[in-house]
Amino acid sequence: MKTVDTIHKYCVGSSSEAEHLMQYTHEFVNQFSDYSYFNFVWMNAFSHNDVNTPSRMDKHVYEFLSGLNYTALNNTVVIFMSDHGVRFGPIRQTYSGWFEDRLPYIFFHFPAWYQAKYPGKIRNLRDNRNRLTTVYDVYDTLNALTRLTNRSSCNNSRSLLEPISVHRSCAEMNISKHYCTCTELINLSREDPKALRLAQYVLGIISKRLEKHKTTVKPNYHCANLTLKSIHLLQTDRNPFKEDKRARGDQDGNMFIIRFDTEAYNAPQLLS
Repeated sequence: MKTVDTIHKYCVGSSSEAEHLMQYTHEFVNQFSDYSYFNFVWMNAFSHNDVNTPSRMDKHVYEFLSGLNYTALNNTVVIFMSDHGVRFGPIRQTYSGWFEDRLPYIFFHFPAWYQAKYPGKIRNLRDNRNRLTTVYDVYDTLNALTRLTNRSSCNNSRSLLEPISVHRSCAEMNISKHYCTCTELINLSREDPKALRLAQYVLGIISKRLEKHKTTVKPNYHCANLTLKSIHLLQTDRNPFKEDKRARGDQDGNMFIIRFDTEAYNAPQLLS
């Protein structure tokens, strides 16, 4: 069995790219501790495409964060964040997998003196952990901290240091249903004839897209045709098979999540 060490693809000499970036950041913080600065460091090469490789960097990240000169950071806010979670693989078929690309983590570290001087703002920040927030609110938070501009990123965004309503909605923040994590999903029967039509509809879209690339997957080969094998999951934000849309007074369409298996026929073959 061939073993591929993916982490070495992202090395510079005897160290990884991430280690070089963390070392650079250490030096930057110490060098410019007496100045105002904004330092943006982005590391994702070791974690972006493999759910297992981040654990190899745990020790390095721990040493980086615990080794920061927090005396030099006495006038600095540290934000530790990601852009999304796991993008593919078996975990995406789980309940938590639904949230992986919708709820990136973000942590804030404020100097001790700031927390003591502005306890109300820190309390708001902690309360907002359980509120609907967006990256636009992060932008407004940076504006509030730097006081560079009073302009908000959008009409409904606000600094995370201010109280955010527990009733804030995705519609209010212009978050589409596809990315709204406040939506309560309803399981639909996989045996319902309407469910089968939905699966066939999705499969039809996939087949049309494959048709465009039928002879470009590999020289002299073409894609197999797909047929529906089984439906594993069908969910929606509300049950369209029982509710009357006119009675709801709702003009929005339904969102569906469907997972199914396909079978191939006319398998890939060499074209004459």
